[in-house]
Amino acid sequence: MRQRYPIPKIERDIQLPRVNRQLYPWSEMKVGDSLWFPNRCHWDINVMRWKAQQRTGFKLSQRKLKNGVRVWRVG
Repeated sequence: MRQRYPIPKIERDIQLPRVNRQLYPWSEMKVGDSLWFPNRCHWDINVMRWKAQQRTGFKLSQRKLKNGVRVWRVG
């Protein structure tokens, strides 16, 4: 037998709470600052870097290193 749930009531003028989905501090970086991503694939970081550039307008550069990836703000 299916369980019956009560029908929700409509409520008006309720503000949608803001969600901070920023996991990495891209917007706080200054030129010359870098982030280290240990044991990460450079292709995954490349996608994150590209999206961060689109959101912030910053120029970011990345390099694949021995044990991970480092991303610098260069402009």
